[in-house]
Amino acid sequence: MRLQGRIVEWNDARGFGFVLWHGGDERAFAHIKAFADRGAQPAVGDVVTYEVATDPLGRMRASNIRYAGAAADVRQRSHASERQRPYERVGRRARPGVGERVLGALFLLAIVAGVVWYRGDQQEQGLADAAAAPPVRAIADAAPASGRFSCDGRQYCSQMTSCAEAKFYLAQCPGTQMDGDGDGVPCESQWCGVP
Repeated sequence: MRLQGRIVEWNDARGFGFVLWHGGDERAFAHIKAFADRGAQPAVGDVVTYEVATDPLGRMRASNIRYAGAAADVRQRSHASERQRPYERVGRRARPGVGERVLGALFLLAIVAGVVWYRGDQQEQGLADAAAAPPVRAIADAAPASGRFSCDGRQYCSQMTSCAEAKFYLAQCPGTQMDGDGDGVPCESQWCGVP
């Protein structure tokens, strides 16, 4: 015989509770496995129909439990919407579905590719900057001449007496104004003419 009642107690963590028949005061034990529709989570106050059996100790046990009337329709709709969610239910935690995992992997791959591209671009930019910079010519004869010359405040080519002296002043003394084109060769038109 099928009875109609209401869930009066339910423990989600343990998966069981009790149902009370509408016409009586005796509760029947209800386990989650006894529900015909396991997709919907039982809750206190749900109206259900069930069959009664007794366990080996003579206690009432509800079996073949189904949601009744409007509650059944609501439960079926909520169960259908849960199936359409992108997350699968695993215990009490939700885990991303295959689509979300693929999108996550693609996003991570895009970030890594962006970092690699940025570093390569910076490296190329550094090489281009180095190639565009004017060449700095070594002032070979300034070192031996350093013993003969000293910084005494002269700044212009017209104050120099040789190319070696101009190179020494350009390399060693602050505030000189002898390299107009910035190529590292001082006094090109007066002393250190480049052929």
